[in-house]
Amino acid sequence: MTKNTAFDYDPLDLATLSDKPSEFELEHPGTGEGLGVFVSVVGAESETFQQYLRAAGDALRRKEFEAQRKGKPEEPLLLADEEETGLRAIAACVKGWRTVNGGGSDPVILIAGQRHEFSADNVLVLLRKFRWVRWQLNKATGTLGNYLGNSPATSASSPKSSSS
Repeated sequence: MTKNTAFDYDPLDLATLSDKPSEFELEHPGTGEGLGVFVSVVGAESETFQQYLRAAGDALRRKEFEAQRKGKPEEPLLLADEEETGLRAIAACVKGWRTVNGGGSDPVILIAGQRHEFSADNVLVLLRKFRWVRWQLNKATGTLGNYLGNSPATSASSPKSSSS
């Protein structure tokens, strides 16, 4: 099938589109029911995420280079370090959160009955304590259709999204 006009890639500039946060409702890990907790994230193609990846990769390369320069044996990358890098990569994409309560919305989440306002440190607390949240946000940031103006979730198992 031939089109009358040439294809324009600009509407698919995922780096630019993914830099605009989309909001996802976290779902109960067992039932899939929405929890009334919404998290705003930028996508995996965003400059925010790419900058984090470059910085993390550069730090690892610097460490390896310094060890070689000093004649030290290369240290293995520990699984715990790799997990922390992945956790921080997801955390870099989180730009805010809110909880719906009694018809209103509050810019906090609750952990063990304690209110947690949005901050980089609190994002890490949430992601370290609740792996299922990490998994849902990882999937949400990597689902590129969420950043192309496709508000509905692309699959039944992905978090519900809406562009904010």
